[in-house]
Amino acid sequence: MGRIMQVIDKRSNFTSGTVDLKLYQTNFVGLTKVITDVPGQTVLNATEGQNVGYQFFHDLCLKQLEIRNYVDRFKPVYNVEIDKKKPTVNDLLSFSYNWKSCVDYRSQIVSGDKADYRLFQKVVNAEKELYDYRLYVSDHVKRNCDIMAVWSMKRMYGSNTNTIRTKEIETHGSGDHGWELVSNGTYIQGEIIYGARDKRYVDLKNLQNIPVGESDFITVRTGGTTFKLITTRHRLGTTSDDGYFNLTIGFEYIVNSGDIHRFNGVERLISLNNVKSPHFKKDGVYDLEFFRTRRLI
Repeated sequence: MGRIMQVIDKRSNFTSGTVDLKLYQTNFVGLTKVITDVPGQTVLNATEGQNVGYQFFHDLCLKQLEIRNYVDRFKPVYNVEIDKKKPTVNDLLSFSYNWKSCVDYRSQIVSGDKADYRLFQKVVNAEKELYDYRLYVSDHVKRNCDIMAVWSMKRMYGSNTNTIRTKEIETHGSGDHGWELVSNGTYIQGEIIYGARDKRYVDLKNLQNIPVGESDFITVRTGGTTFKLITTRHRLGTTSDDGYFNLTIGFEYIVNSGDIHRFNGVERLISLNNVKSPHFKKDGVYDLEFFRTRRLI
């Protein structure tokens, strides 16, 4: 009596590079066929009605190993891309995979062997592992993209950036020239922050509302001087483009009456939205090209 084992569950271990399979057992009886010797027989030239020689299975094994060698070229290329990103996102997982079934089993199939489940198990399991390898790769890439997505919650990706603050804006003299938020932007809002009688900051808020690749501005007045404060959601230039912000706030006079003396310090990030950037998520299969083109800021 033999047994056919059906795969009903699969678990990938990215640390050890292994796949655990849960199997379901089905019984069958009565197989008496044997493998013969058919010189020169291959998968491509075998015809209906022929005896099946061990050469057929040897040729099939070589073709499976050829596919294995082909897909194995992915591993070092993928790891190179991982290593490029690790200095920035240091908990990314390196890729490894230990082949268990897609191995050289030719010496285990010879003329006279029974055509039972043990023989077909070698063939089917190798095919199944080649299929599972592709799923494992996609799972691994997705896992690393998930790690980068968590990392992105602390970075100024477009959907994650809420508020940035200008440099300190100092007016002439020590008096209060009077400050007014003249207008908010189409997408963003402003708030004037007191620093001293002659000094203010301005917060630009809700930056995540600016479409990718576009700019927005607010208008502020102090004394007789009116000016714009401008920010841009820059493009990442890749698929799933979430854009990003930097701490450069544009300044443009509308009316310059000489009230502003100078700018002190640097712009600052005030708040993030603590959301994962969709730049690291996609529909469908996660592949090397998607991973390679993820832009870290």
